[in-house]
Amino acid sequence: TIGAGSIIGAEAVVTKSIPPNSMAVGVPAKVIRSGVTWSPELLPPHNEGQASNTVSVAKTAGPAAEASVSTDGERLPARAEVRSIQGLRRTADGRIISWAQNAEDVMLLRIFGHKKHGTWIDVGANHPSHDSVTRNFYELGWRGINVEPIEEMHRLLAASRPEDVNLCCGVSERSGEMTFHRDESHLDWSTFDSNAARQYEAGGHMMREIRIPVTTLAEICRRHLLPGQDLDFLKLDVEGHELAVLAGHDFSSWRPTVIVAEVQPEKAVEMDKLLGGHGYIRRWFDGGNNWYVDSRQEHAISEAIWRPAYPVMDCYHPWVYAQSFPTTGPSASSTAPQESPSAAADGRTSPAAKSLLGTAVKRVRSAVRAIGFSAKHSPERSLHPRSASTDWLLSRCGHDPAAVVAEIHPDDDMYLYGRNHFQNDELAQLLYLRYGAWAMDDLSQIVKWRFGDFQKIGRMLDFACGYGRLTRFLVEAMPRERIWVSDVEEQAVAFERSRFGVNGFVSARNPADIHCDTQFDLICVVSLFSHLPRHTFGPMLERLLSMLAPGGILAFSVHDEIWCPPGTMPADGFAFVPHSESNNLSTVDYGTTFVTESFVRDCIAAGRGADWPYARLRRGLCSHQDVYLVSNDASVRYDGLPFRLGPEGCLDRCEATSAGGLELAGWAGDPDPGHSISEIQIRLNGRLVQSCQPVIPRPDVVAVLREPRYAAAGWQCLIDAES
Repeated sequence: TIGAGSIIGAEAVVTKSIPPNSMAVGVPAKVIRSGVTWSPELLPPHNEGQASNTVSVAKTAGPAAEASVSTDGERLPARAEVRSIQGLRRTADGRIISWAQNAEDVMLLRIFGHKKHGTWIDVGANHPSHDSVTRNFYELGWRGINVEPIEEMHRLLAASRPEDVNLCCGVSERSGEMTFHRDESHLDWSTFDSNAARQYEAGGHMMREIRIPVTTLAEICRRHLLPGQDLDFLKLDVEGHELAVLAGHDFSSWRPTVIVAEVQPEKAVEMDKLLGGHGYIRRWFDGGNNWYVDSRQEHAISEAIWRPAYPVMDCYHPWVYAQSFPTTGPSASSTAPQESPSAAADGRTSPAAKSLLGTAVKRVRSAVRAIGFSAKHSPERSLHPRSASTDWLLSRCGHDPAAVVAEIHPDDDMYLYGRNHFQNDELAQLLYLRYGAWAMDDLSQIVKWRFGDFQKIGRMLDFACGYGRLTRFLVEAMPRERIWVSDVEEQAVAFERSRFGVNGFVSARNPADIHCDTQFDLICVVSLFSHLPRHTFGPMLERLLSMLAPGGILAFSVHDEIWCPPGTMPADGFAFVPHSESNNLSTVDYGTTFVTESFVRDCIAAGRGADWPYARLRRGLCSHQDVYLVSNDASVRYDGLPFRLGPEGCLDRCEATSAGGLELAGWAGDPDPGHSISEIQIRLNGRLVQSCQPVIPRPDVVAVLREPRYAAAGWQCLIDAES
């Protein structure tokens, strides 16, 4: 098990997923593919004029006897020496690259690496390179069938593997159409298994149901293989749907020598029984996959095959690490699949940059930038400058674009979080500024209630300020000399003081170590208590209350229990997960926290006394986090606090129709009493092209937001091609 925040070394072998906030080593490499002309209508059997080159080794005693002779006189080893296989891409130190998630390709190379040609079927192929079991075999000259229902991944496969058969469909026990649960948070976790989808959704994944065509494994073989054609290995990674895939195969006509199937522990016995009935023996479990061998050919595979893959013994580097090296050999230039044929042309980040490795490189470079920043004192250096789109957004949010500092510091975690999600600088910047402006709107309602306007605040503190997502809007509304900022990152405070002209002091992880003698009329804490562990939550609340001027107000946000998976909130109302969007803060001190109102009330009472007054603004920060207001003065009352959330919603689907038009769908609602959504308007360059009303049932929205009024919040619009 690898914990979040781990440092993954160069020689590490990872059996499953690497958790967020972990670190690897190296830089992404550029991969080139050229000169492909072969048509993939039918996979060739590769035995024209000669006998099939299958594994056909008699089992005899002694290592010297681990070889046999095929019918064409070629010497066939029972175990390929991976380090001596020719035709594979190699790093400068002579090692091959394992492109698979758990070095499955290394183990398969031990079995089949001596073969010049071969055939595979990969169901759930996903990416053509990253975590790919088959890329090395493609470079050796093998050709296979890749099945991938996710359109984006299928397009990459088609571009990078033009000599393979690449199918965009699902596979099950019978042909037809099925509901596919597309995981928008982690595409490679998408599944046909509804139980798995519910578990992912309960864990916070964004799942979307779509109907897609499915076929059977037997039908795929009938269409793309010759009768009786050799099939060397079958690989399955379909997130819980493996048994259904196997149930739809004709083992009497096409028998893979080896089957590598990802399997959940509770389904392993059933899989053993199913494949055992077809004459397969389970020989290995690598931590994520069961390995089965055709009993008719089991004698041909050496016992020495069945051991874990080790980078030193098998002379390979994991692909995540290996991309930091230059590569050599014939595959380095002419046979390496490219990641995306248009990535460089249109400015998009290549899939290599989306890897954990890419994140690790950013962190290393971030550290280097931090050193340079401290030494040169140049906070004006920015990652992404002002653009026409940011000016448009700021205007739509009611701000003067010329008055708002739109440049973002290159180490801002909030920006990097959006950048990692969208893989697009412009979208990340728009998201960053949108949420900063939204938080400012929410805060303005509190200020109007308590002070009248920002100009009447004597001193204000933006605590846990980061690099100024909120501060850049505060300096529009009140004199800079009345604004203080504080953060545990010294570089962030230095940037804000220099760029925005505000006061600032460095905070501390331990509330007792926060040194500040100034008192404030308003302290705003955006998204800090939503990340604090139990042992600092209460003390931090009390420390900030002690920094208020008489009658001052503390406004802080938290994740409410509604965002916790059902049934997981502890009885005391506090849940902490060691994971966050921050690249720089330890998940021990800064994770993700969920609390109930009773827990917050008890924390306030512990420091201030029983029945101490406070106010809770449900989803008061950007329609997501709850906002609590509390003063150090028990006489402050919150009756009649006018706070409006305003309309909210989401564009769930935007798809082209067969007629060339556009289908848009989503949901919209207004949680404020007495308000409702009257119309959804679709505008193109300011021109109204379509409108509709929210009338479609959306029980999923009601279940998540606990808003019964959203029972019919769904909407759908069809826009014709002429519009």
